[in-house]
Amino acid sequence: MPITLDEHWNNDHMKSVRRRMMAGETLPECEVCNDKLLNTDVYRTYFDRLFGHKYEELVNSTAEDGSTTMRPVSWDYRFSNLCNFKCRMCGDVLSSSWESEQRQHNMINWARSENMWMQPGVREQITKFQDTQIEAEFAQAVAEHRVEEIYWVGGEPLMYEQHWRYMKQIVDQGDGAKVYARYNTNFSRIKYRGVNLFK
Repeated sequence: MPITLDEHWNNDHMKSVRRRMMAGETLPECEVCNDKLLNTDVYRTYFDRLFGHKYEELVNSTAEDGSTTMRPVSWDYRFSNLCNFKCRMCGDVLSSSWESEQRQHNMINWARSENMWMQPGVREQITKFQDTQIEAEFAQAVAEHRVEEIYWVGGEPLMYEQHWRYMKQIVDQGDGAKVYARYNTNFSRIKYRGVNLFK
């Protein structure tokens, strides 16, 4: 069952992660970055460059039990798998076009755990949680001027109505200059209702 960001942010595991990191331990959860298992340009380096100046604030806002009053400022919310392409290196989780083709040709193996999310009841729960909880969390962060970094990825993020709405709000409320926005996009659509991504 999915949990809210607030529930996750100070749950037992996250508190344990913070305690161990602040004690200087090497965490197994961090081996992908520590050992550069996937590539040499790892997220740790990226986030150190972007948020290294927040280290003192992080330490001061974290209690001995590992709980923190510091709120998230970086976002990687994938609103859906909506995508107009079926790129060879992709798959159904990241492309609705892939998913549609697999459904059309009865290619889904329902016994495999990685396909559970496509079952109608599960899909309905995910969609409801997305619409009622996840988007509300992000909307609150935007309204509170907390967003400093966002990774727009999908699916195809430039097809998300949410992308255009929240980026417009970020710019309109004067936060555009402080937000570092990254995209994983095929650039097949750069306009939405008369708005150009680059303008």
